[in-house]
Amino acid sequence: MKKEKRLLVSFLSIAVLLSPALIPSASAAESGNESWDEKGELKETDVKDFGGDFKEGKGKKRQKKRAGERSEKLMETVNEFAPELTEEWEVALEERKEVKEQIQANREGKKDEYTSLSKEEREQKRAEERENHNEKNEERKAIQNQLKDAIEAEDNEAIKEILEQMLASFKDYNEKIKSELPTT
Repeated sequence: MKKEKRLLVSFLSIAVLLSPALIPSASAAESGNESWDEKGELKETDVKDFGGDFKEGKGKKRQKKRAGERSEKLMETVNEFAPELTEEWEVALEERKEVKEQIQANREGKKDEYTSLSKEEREQKRAEERENHNEKNEERKAIQNQLKDAIEAEDNEAIKEILEQMLASFKDYNEKIKSELPTT
């Protein structure tokens, strides 16, 4: 009994100490913090500011920025070491951009596809997709490391070969993605 009382007292004292930090009060609204309403609840309009909507959040913008930076760096490398491939790379990159937009537009259909599966089927399908993604990622990293090594060694012929190999792989992947997209 004594032990239970001590536990209860400990729990209550921790709850009392943490409650102001965990539960915003009306004083939060009065203190000039505009994210809280008079009931001490988070305003609905500010949920997005706290990462509630990833599509408009900082993470998505950062991802797009990095992708653009990688594309620019790739194009600089292509222009420097294989200028004859510049036009093909630009076309392939533009095609990838269009395909990604189509994927984004068709995401809702993919969600519906997953919800119609049983839990085991969803887990199996995700595991297969993850494994396939990891394999492709390893291949891509290996090629990027080869390119990096060739650039450091200043081996122009190897750089051209690797850039051609990357372009062929890039185009193949674009075609694969296009074939998987639903036709409208």
